[in-house]
Amino acid sequence: MTRSDSWKSRFVLALICAAAAAPASAQTFGTVLSFQQSISAGSTTALAQGTDGNLYGVGGGGKYNQGTIFRVAPNGRLTVIYNFCSQYPSCPDGADPVGLVLGTDGAFYGTAAHGGYNGCEYSCGTLFRITPDGKFTTLYQFGGFDGSNPLGGLAEAPDGSFLGTTVTGGANGGGTVFKTSRQGKLTTIYNFCDRPQCADGYQPTSTLSLGVDGSFYGITSFGGTGENCDGLFYYGCGTAFRITSTGDLTTLYSFCSAGQSCADGYGPYSGLLLATDGDFYGVTQTTAFRLTRFGKLTTLYSFCSKPNCADGSWAQGELIEGTDRNLYGVTVAGGNEACEGDFGAGCGTIFDLARSDAFTTLHSFDGTDGETPLAGLIQATNGTFYGTTPAGGSNGSGTLFRLDMGLGPFVAFVRGYGKIEQRAQVLGQGFEGTSAVSFNGTLATFKVVSDTYLTAMIPQGATTGYVTVTTPTGVLTSNVPFRVIQ
Repeated sequence: MTRSDSWKSRFVLALICAAAAAPASAQTFGTVLSFQQSISAGSTTALAQGTDGNLYGVGGGGKYNQGTIFRVAPNGRLTVIYNFCSQYPSCPDGADPVGLVLGTDGAFYGTAAHGGYNGCEYSCGTLFRITPDGKFTTLYQFGGFDGSNPLGGLAEAPDGSFLGTTVTGGANGGGTVFKTSRQGKLTTIYNFCDRPQCADGYQPTSTLSLGVDGSFYGITSFGGTGENCDGLFYYGCGTAFRITSTGDLTTLYSFCSAGQSCADGYGPYSGLLLATDGDFYGVTQTTAFRLTRFGKLTTLYSFCSKPNCADGSWAQGELIEGTDRNLYGVTVAGGNEACEGDFGAGCGTIFDLARSDAFTTLHSFDGTDGETPLAGLIQATNGTFYGTTPAGGSNGSGTLFRLDMGLGPFVAFVRGYGKIEQRAQVLGQGFEGTSAVSFNGTLATFKVVSDTYLTAMIPQGATTGYVTVTTPTGVLTSNVPFRVIQ
C-alpha cells in the first residue's frame, strides 16, 4: 500500500490504535470535481475560503506523494499550489498536511502530521505558512519532547498568535496544547495525561475553538473519568476541556459517563463549534451533542438509529452552523448500504440537525459522487456548502462536492472579533461599488480591496452584533455576530 493509499487509514489508526428552522426546500447536491489519481482530498479539516473568493484545501498525493495544498476556483478549476516533501526523504517542510486557517495577513497557516527532522525519530510534523500564490514557509518542526503529529488545525488568538494540539509526544506522551507566534516561536502550554489514569485526557485530535470568554475549547479522543467504556479504550473514552492561553486546563466532561451503553457517546475526534446561541456543539463516533461552557452535556442525536444505519454512522468531521441556524455535518459510513465504504456498509452521509433536535439525512454517498467524507463542511459566502471526500468519484481519488440548500449570500470574517479602531477583514462577493458598512447599526469607514474582500475600521460606539455591507445588488449580512472586545 502506498503512502497516498494509506492516507485515510492514518487518521483511523490515530483514533483507534494510537496509544432551528426546517431545511430549505431548494436542495441540490452536485460534484464540483473528481480528484486525479495523483491527488486526493484526504484532510480531516474543512476547506477554507481565501480573500480572493477561491477555496483552499489540503490532501494527499502530489509530486512527491506526501501531500498537497490546492486552490479551487468558483468554476471548479483546481490548481496545486504546493507539493510537500520537496526535499525528500527528510521532508523538512512536512508531509501529510492536515488543515488550513486564513490569517489576518491574508496568508494561510497550517499543520502537517508528519515530516520535519528536528531530531524526531518518527517524523513528528511541522507548522507552516503559505500565501495564496504558493509562497511556502516552514515555521516549526516538532521534536517529540514538545509534541508530535498534530492532527488538528490552528486557531488564531486575539493577540495574533495561534493555538493548536499534537496527538502524541510532550512530557507525558499524551499530546500537547501549544502556542506559536506567526514567526514560529512555539511554547508548549499543556502536556496531557498529567493526572492519574489520564483523567485530564489523552490524544487531543481536534482544532481548538475560541470561546466568548477568551478561553479555548477542545476535545481529546481518549482519557477522562468515564467509567462505562466497557473496554472500548484503555485510556477512557475522551474528554471535552477548556484551556486558557497560559495553559490553565479544566476538564469539562468525560464521555461515556451515562451508563454502560455510552449513550452520551465515546471517542470524539473533531473539534467543538461555538454556535450563535453561545453553546458548543460537536459529535462523537455515535452521537451529536450540545455542551455549555460550564460542562453540561446534552445528547441531541444518536447515529445509526434507523435500520441499516440509513441516517449515517461514525461521525467525524466538525459541525458547522448554517445561516439558517441549523447544524450541518457528515458521517464517514452508513447511508446507502449498497455502497461498501472503508468503514463498513454505506459510504457516508451529509446531515442537518435543527435546534428542535429534528434530524434529516440530506445526502447519502454512493461512491460515484465520493465516499467516506472525513472533513466537515464549509459554507462559502455565496451561501452554498462545500466539502470533500478522500475516495470515490470518477477517478477513485475523492471528490469536491457542493450542497445548495437555497440559502442566500452573506459576509464572513477572517477573524470574528476585534477592538474599537482595529481593522476587520470581511469576505464576500459583489463588493465593488459598496456604499456602506455598519457594525450592529454603527457606520464604519471601509476600503474595498477587491470584489471578494474589504476591510473596515471598527467604529467608536460599535457593539457586538451583525455586520451589514450595502452593495449595488443589495444588503449582505454577516453569518455570525461580530464580537467587539475590550
